[in-house]
Amino acid sequence: MYARVTTVQFQPGKIYEAQRIFREQIAPTIHEQPGSKGLLYLADPDINRALVVTLWDGEEDALAIEQDGTFYSAIMEIGHLMAAPPGQDEFKVVSVQL
Repeated sequence: MYARVTTVQFQPGKIYEAQRIFREQIAPTIHEQPGSKGLLYLADPDINRALVVTLWDGEEDALAIEQDGTFYSAIMEIGHLMAAPPGQDEFKVVSVQL
């Protein structure tokens, strides 16, 4: 399993609008992608920052959303709410306990 972690800094007061867009538009699109195993949206409204963790069957699946434009389409949905470009990292999932 593989994870992509996207860090987003939002403009003051815009994090709740971003959460709505994420829930209604972005998350369903991610769930439809081949190899998608789930996602987490973590937010701290006090500092207008969010982390999006997407889980994938493998590295190829995780990277495919960038290659096919899905990631950039998602960023365009919330780009006007961001204070800075998003950061992104990829990780191999070593252990999951939910």
